Amino acid sequence: YWPSDRCVEGGAGAGADTVLVDLTGVASAKALRESLHRRLAGRQLSGSGGVQRILLVARDDEDGCEGGFDGVVDGATREGVLQGFVRSLSKEVARGGVTCNALLLRRGAGEVALAGPLLWLASPAAAYVTGQVWPVTPGRGGSGAPSLDGLFDVAGRRVLVTGAGGGIGAETCELLAARGAELLVSDLAANEERLRDFCARHANARYACADAKDPSGAASALEAAMLEDCGWDTVDAVVLNAGLTRDRTLRKMQAAEWDDVLTVNLDMPLALLRRLVPTAERPQPSLSLSDAGRAVFLSSISGVGGNGGQTNYAAAKSALAAAAARISRAGLLGGARVNCVAPGFIHSEMTKKIPVLQREVIMRMNNLQQGGLPRDIAEAIAFLCAAEASDGINGVNLRVCGGHLLGR
Repeated sequence: YWPSDRCVEGGAGAGADTVLVDLTGVASAKALRESLHRRLAGRQLSGSGGVQRILLVARDDEDGCEGGFDGVVDGATREGVLQGFVRSLSKEVARGGVTCNALLLRRGAGEVALAGPLLWLASPAAAYVTGQVWPVTPGRGGSGAPSLDGLFDVAGRRVLVTGAGGGIGAETCELLAARGAELLVSDLAANEERLRDFCARHANARYACADAKDPSGAASALEAAMLEDCGWDTVDAVVLNAGLTRDRTLRKMQAAEWDDVLTVNLDMPLALLRRLVPTAERPQPSLSLSDAGRAVFLSSISGVGGNGGQTNYAAAKSALAAAAARISRAGLLGGARVNCVAPGFIHSEMTKKIPVLQREVIMRMNNLQQGGLPRDIAEAIAFLCAAEASDGINGVNLRVCGGHLLGR
């Protein structure tokens, strides 16, 4: 399914924009590091040569604890070699705007699960994503050749977006609405006019106001809106974007500032997702995620590398990423998937308030030496909301940060 005009291991002619290296036949950590050097050393990998994307595909058929000492160590070092190589190469090639990422196929994952992530990372939509290795797990589509028809479609998908009143949330809503999703958009009552204006422009959207500082009340209100106002019995995707910052060093931070940030950024998204999952208290929830459902948490690069003055915010965002990983491993959502998107420095009304010199320094703390746009985040969210494209991505913290210099 790889387009014929794209470059595979440097073999295509002039104008090819992607180097795709298939490492799935490499069986050991030693062979992997030898193969990486042999296939890529000495190649023209800068943007001036037309190349914009470097993509590696490798395989790891181990479950992590099989094969005794040698099996466990070889599996771990094979993945570690790939991680370190990709993070370093992404820095070497970044000056030309080139990105470098890898996909690691877990046991049972094949071309059907691989197609969506591979083609998305090769697209302009992933221009601010670099230096990452994503595990790809078996999808619901099974084995065989992938179908590319409607691979990235969200048309007709029922999607809830919280924090929809501005910035990343508003951009995400515009993108999903333009692609035909049915939307319920939510924000504080103070932003009701923005929500009403959005729905007036999009017949496929409704809105509901909810206060994320009251997780239980907000979850109840949004559940009622989906059931009664929208008439949904299932929801295909929830984009849990509502957020709050109260920045202060820990020594000066008040208890209310800590509690509010944890409540809005952590308790609220988990409370809403819990409404959609069978539990002991609610074995048959009134509303649930569909079989091809998607839950998308908005994490942050602060939760990956930390940030001075944001112990509260970083703790909440890191916890969301950990929750997504644990929920996916436990299979709590059945056939549905849960992932995070972790934005780096994004140009927005909020970041415009940062002093100019400080903003310039922060903006360049990544491989690409520039800030991202709300559209970059919206594209990642739309990818994760698509039923087919993101089927093999589960429990991943997708960093849209230009290859931030801190954290993994």
